[in-house]
Amino acid sequence: MTTFTELHRRALTDADDMIDALTSAMMPNASRCVGWTIEDLVCHMVGQNFGFADAIADGDADRSAYRPRSHTLWDESRIALTTAIDGDPAGEVRLVEITDEVFPLDAVLAIHTLDLAVHVWDALGDAYRPSPDIVELVLAQAERIPTDRGADAVFGPVRDVVDGDAWHRALGLLGRSSQTSGSSPLVE
Repeated sequence: MTTFTELHRRALTDADDMIDALTSAMMPNASRCVGWTIEDLVCHMVGQNFGFADAIADGDADRSAYRPRSHTLWDESRIALTTAIDGDPAGEVRLVEITDEVFPLDAVLAIHTLDLAVHVWDALGDAYRPSPDIVELVLAQAERIPTDRGADAVFGPVRDVVDGDAWHRALGLLGRSSQTSGSSPLVE
């Protein structure tokens, strides 16, 4: 059976591959996150890596730990994250980016796996499709997010999905649609 750590590591590798393929000419292009360029998206992902690394290492991290940082720090953020996971991670982690609630480490890895996989899709669109076991994990996480979200929610309203496969269902639950490039209502 594949562990959450293994799935997370593979989602991180997918993100590495996406970032390695980006050119400076692509950075100003729109991502599928409304108002965000590809560079904005990668800067957000770098900040998330650092924030999750701090939270995993210490059991908590200040909201400022998650702030977007330069896309040039991707490798450093990835190393910080894997070092935290492979070191002596906290068994329970508070994620201020989501809630004041405390999560077991496996849940934290599942949440960040969703974040990584969906953000790679935000950058690459339907050219990216995670492996079936990552899709299964992302869908399970997406199904746990309340669908009656307010206007200030991290994810936009649930979207109808024309293609009912698991990946597109997960994307729809997270307010994304592969039918309309660049129009995802995601704020984060």
